[in-house]
Amino acid sequence: MAPGEPKLPGKLPGSTYTWQFYLRRGLTDVEFLRYVCWAFWNLFRGAFEVRPFQLTGLETGATPLVIALAMTAPFPVQCFLTRAERKAYGLKNRFEGIVDHSLPVMMVDDMSHSKNTMVRCQDCLIAEGLQVYDQAFVIVDKDVAGHTHGLLPTIVYLFKASQFHLTYDDYFNYAGEPPPAWTRESDDALELPVGRPGRRVVAAAPGFARPPGPLSERSLVGAVVA
Repeated sequence: MAPGEPKLPGKLPGSTYTWQFYLRRGLTDVEFLRYVCWAFWNLFRGAFEVRPFQLTGLETGATPLVIALAMTAPFPVQCFLTRAERKAYGLKNRFEGIVDHSLPVMMVDDMSHSKNTMVRCQDCLIAEGLQVYDQAFVIVDKDVAGHTHGLLPTIVYLFKASQFHLTYDDYFNYAGEPPPAWTRESDDALELPVGRPGRRVVAAAPGFARPPGPLSERSLVGAVVA
């Protein structure tokens, strides 16, 4: 919130926020989605080629991300949506879409937080006899105590909540410890630190073009933080 504006009501009684993550805004922004998908497939293209997976996420927060990742994949990718509650009528289905029971399922979400949506999604998959992929993906890991309790896969993320105490310019000059985080050397050069300090994937993976246009504040951080 701008100085002098009323603070946002917080989750706990009597608490307030001066800012919050509002990824629903980002996930309905085409430019934001383009860069998130580009980052995802830079991270997971090689893994998919070795061991193909299908994509899912818990409705409704993960819905636009699941669809966008499947649409921007450099190869055909199966996807479906996982319902928080099974339908009580009709097919009484747990999943929306076509499920391939022969493939492991990678879970994706906008963020990992205290609601444990990843664990809820995982439990639905296991209950239906599906194999959970050994990695899951989120845009922001809020790193809330206990938020991964019971979660089988390792969470791979683009941003850590603690990184947002930095200024915008500081963030894009960030060169600390992994896991992956965006950095910017210029509007036309992108780097994605991966694996260990000092190791980077520069630009896009071979054969997979980076999104057109400059990396703008609106396209990434501006769409993440409201």
